[in-house]
Amino acid sequence: MTTDSSADLLRDVVAHVREWFLQEDAACTARDYTSDQVNKIAECSAAATKRATLAEELSGAETRGMATSLLRDAIRLRLEAISIARGSDTSLIDALGNDDDATRVASVMGQEGLALEELARDPTLRRSLERIERRLRHGVVAHTMTYLRGLRVGRMLAVFVVVMWVSLRVASAAFDPPNLAFHKRVSVSSIGSLVSPETLVDGQRSTFKPFMTRVDPAPWATIDLGGVFAVERIRIFNREDRSLDAVLPFDVESSIDGVAYQLITTQRDHFRDITIKADRHARFIRVRCERATALTLNEIEIYGRYVGGLT
Repeated sequence: MTTDSSADLLRDVVAHVREWFLQEDAACTARDYTSDQVNKIAECSAAATKRATLAEELSGAETRGMATSLLRDAIRLRLEAISIARGSDTSLIDALGNDDDATRVASVMGQEGLALEELARDPTLRRSLERIERRLRHGVVAHTMTYLRGLRVGRMLAVFVVVMWVSLRVASAAFDPPNLAFHKRVSVSSIGSLVSPETLVDGQRSTFKPFMTRVDPAPWATIDLGGVFAVERIRIFNREDRSLDAVLPFDVESSIDGVAYQLITTQRDHFRDITIKADRHARFIRVRCERATALTLNEIEIYGRYVGGLT
């Protein structure tokens, strides 16, 4: 692509974006319509749509004359609506230009009776009528300046909301602490199914195949963060299929060395997912049930920032 063509493409894009926001071209044809004009445009459009729909249902050779008549009437109604919107009589050529379809259809607009029936034998005529009707369907513009002003404000507000949402997501990713547990090493008291313990830290919060230990006296799962971190919060996602309370009650504990653990909290109540405030330095985070059961969870997330001691 040459420099000139790239510049032309850029100008076209800028022009389209400017028009999408400011509606300057649309404002050139905008008028203050009376309620009667708005109603008449709506009536013509609805009647044209009804006739075009009926024509689509007539596909046999014996009904092609009727289908041609319905499509011609639909086009007349579309042109009437366009004429009201523009404030002046508008012919088919005025509305669409002098192309093959428009020329062919314009030649039959005044035909009636047997003459129209004879013309309807030409299959290309019906296809032209259908294409012209679809093109005219989008040619009725009855926008007032009040409408265009509202459209401008609405589009600008929509873009503002999108920009703010994206900015917040970027800021959240930049300033929120990361999930330290993601793909870290997991050790467990036992494995009670074909599901790997690593699924506890794979980032999949929702799954119907949770990790499960065997029924142990006090089953546990420990995540090794690989170094000492200032752990701010821990988020735990329960299984979603059944036996939601089988894991209760359980302790959430932390450790620097993996030997001596300190209690962070005990979860006794039913939950789908919980966020636990930690505010401590730790390398190991352990979830340990207080009774004989099978520990089964979907996901464990740990948020904080690196301090040191990576091994």
